Amino acid sequence: MLFAYTSVSNGQTIATVGESKITQSQLQREWDLLIKSQGAEKTLTDFEKMQLRKTILEKEINRQLVLQFLDASGQGVVGTELDLLKRKVSNELKQRGITLTAHLMDQGLTSAEWEQRLKWQVGWNRYIARYMNDENYENFFQQNRRQYDGTQLKVAHILIRKENIKDLASESALLTSVKSDIESDKLSFTSAAAKYSQSPTAKKGGELGWIEWVQPMPAPFTKAAFALKPGSISKPISTPFGLHLITVLEEKSGSKTWQQTRKALREGMREFLFTWSADQQREKTEVKILGEW
Repeated sequence: MLFAYTSVSNGQTIATVGESKITQSQLQREWDLLIKSQGAEKTLTDFEKMQLRKTILEKEINRQLVLQFLDASGQGVVGTELDLLKRKVSNELKQRGITLTAHLMDQGLTSAEWEQRLKWQVGWNRYIARYMNDENYENFFQQNRRQYDGTQLKVAHILIRKENIKDLASESALLTSVKSDIESDKLSFTSAAAKYSQSPTAKKGGELGWIEWVQPMPAPFTKAAFALKPGSISKPISTPFGLHLITVLEEKSGSKTWQQTRKALREGMREFLFTWSADQQREKTEVKILGEW
């Protein structure tokens, strides 16, 4: 992926992915839906709002990359199929006494955004449906067994609390330096936690206890922990609690089968296909971030 920052030439365009634009209104709509579903805006700190805005923008960039991957690989909704789909939806609206123009105004969508939404709803669901079968469920389970078989990890962390983060880059550099000192045996993880961690667990060497893939920690923490082998240390990881260094102290293998975790496997496969498809397109596509939102 070619990645560049430029000055904002159009106040409404926040980023471009190839020829596709990501607008302020698109991102704000995603923000509003997320906040409404969680009822969280009043409780979010400035740091959490910044992280959430970054996440929303990254997800929309990846969604555009996936759409372009589907089109480039002959699996997207284009040409005659797209025209027929638009006509079908327009006719369905008309039967309910709603014009397409009125529908777009009600949804706050431009014609181009509506078209993108249709392409996504049909093209993405059709694409992933090809892979949702027992053979792929079992293969994905075997490749990611620790995430789905009930494996437990005993973890410890060093935390810089969100309310104490004034400059994210500086705090990340501090934790990176601490990680380097631990890995070079200048100090132990236990002593580093006692010295640097702002968590209540600092006096216990940062020990948090046992976690599984599905609980109880935030997803970024859990993903980082399950990527580690016992004794290794993560890079600085951002969560709603702040910045963490994570280490795995012990591991207990699980005993669940793939048949018992079908629902979780489906969600995991959707996420994998989304990331994989975006990555396939990323190196071929110029992404420009034009400004903050």
